Amino acid sequence: SENDTDGGDGIVGVWDAGRGWARVGERRSGGVGPHDLAIIPDGRHLVVANGGIRTHPDTGRDILNRDTMRPTLALLALDRDEIVATADLGRDLWLSSIRHIAIAPDGEVVFGCQFEGEAEVMPPLVGVWRPDRPARSPVLWDMPDAALARLSDYVGSVALDASGRLVAATSPRGGATAFFERATGTWLGFAELPDVCGVAANGEGFLLTSGAAGVRRTDRVTAPTALVDPNPALAATAWDNHLTALRR
Repeated sequence: SENDTDGGDGIVGVWDAGRGWARVGERRSGGVGPHDLAIIPDGRHLVVANGGIRTHPDTGRDILNRDTMRPTLALLALDRDEIVATADLGRDLWLSSIRHIAIAPDGEVVFGCQFEGEAEVMPPLVGVWRPDRPARSPVLWDMPDAALARLSDYVGSVALDASGRLVAATSPRGGATAFFERATGTWLGFAELPDVCGVAANGEGFLLTSGAAGVRRTDRVTAPTALVDPNPALAATAWDNHLTALRR
């Protein structure tokens, strides 16, 4: 994911791994400020989380378009430069920057947001979208107010367990990971871990990484909020933001 810093448009750069990572093309991302992206199970389309935030190297992380933010989820064809479908959260949530996504086995997209508005607003931060039904708007999942406040308007990563049944959404600002049942959007509870951000499927559960507390994993799928330390030696390492599960 890239940005056209002059025009402000989001770009997906295309690079050829078989040619020494030669740049072979680019295409529009379907929005502004693309961040996470992933291929859906059909192997023919790419989903892009366009955060809606325009920045520029000269001004660092300053948001240059707060009044006109419009985060989107976009479905791109891989074999041609075509934006097949886009979806947004509606005008009331245009300050909810869609940043990270995870793709379920059936193609449903789970996404997490970082809200750039006033703290007392507390909009929902995690939801789902069906790119195979683009006319259907994304659905955001409700949480109790106290639980939502714990996320501090910030989801750092989202992931699905191996079955696609459970969703984990981390908040490094809140020091907690929220778990949901994907089929119903039901919030299942929190796992406490300071500065947690990285999350990925790990067997029947999840692996979590922290910049301050090493690595943890969920104990079992029936109790997703219970954490154990898989390797005490890893606690001495400060982990950065994201984690990816490699499947052989």
